[in-house]
Amino acid sequence: TVYLRYKNNKISDIINVETNDFVTVNIKVSYNVDFDEAHIDKWFSVDNYVKLLCDKIRSDVKRGVKQYDIQKFYHNYSEIVRELIFNGNDNRTFDDNGMVLKDVDVLSIHVDPEIKTMLEKNQRQMIANMLSVQMAEANFNRTKKEVEMQMQIESLKHDAKLSDIYAKMEEEEKNRDLLAAKNRFDEEEAKSRLEAERERDGIRSEIESQ
Repeated sequence: TVYLRYKNNKISDIINVETNDFVTVNIKVSYNVDFDEAHIDKWFSVDNYVKLLCDKIRSDVKRGVKQYDIQKFYHNYSEIVRELIFNGNDNRTFDDNGMVLKDVDVLSIHVDPEIKTMLEKNQRQMIANMLSVQMAEANFNRTKKEVEMQMQIESLKHDAKLSDIYAKMEEEEKNRDLLAAKNRFDEEEAKSRLEAERERDGIRSEIESQ
């Protein structure tokens, strides 16, 4: 009797690849495999499904990694490997035997220790440069904000001075109007007194002439 576990099969493998700058990399992976019950008639169509799985994925990953240099691949290996295997899909189906690759864990990679040291040193330098740029941008933005705030303050002070000047001009104009009104009143009053005196003098003259 032949038995086949058709759910949650765990398969481990090591894929040996070479980047486009001729650096050898060993990638340790773990696969999670099911068999599609809709294709049960194909389950035993392949003698060794593990070999089928590993051979096809090794071929795809080896061919795909050739597009990357070691630096780019080393810093993004997990995403790159998953994309090469699934090609943007949630899973991968093998028509040969109804096998479905549900998930891949990219556990680790191994490169020559000297190359690894250089890559990690380069990565630290990249991080340091990035932090330096971020700090410079933060300082620039802070200085820019301080300058803008100072300009706003100066603008408010200028507006306040203009308002004060306009207020003083209005006050002076009002005082001039009041003074002019007072002068007109005084002139009218003096004129009225003068006319009254003339009228009294005329009456007095008439009385004396009688």
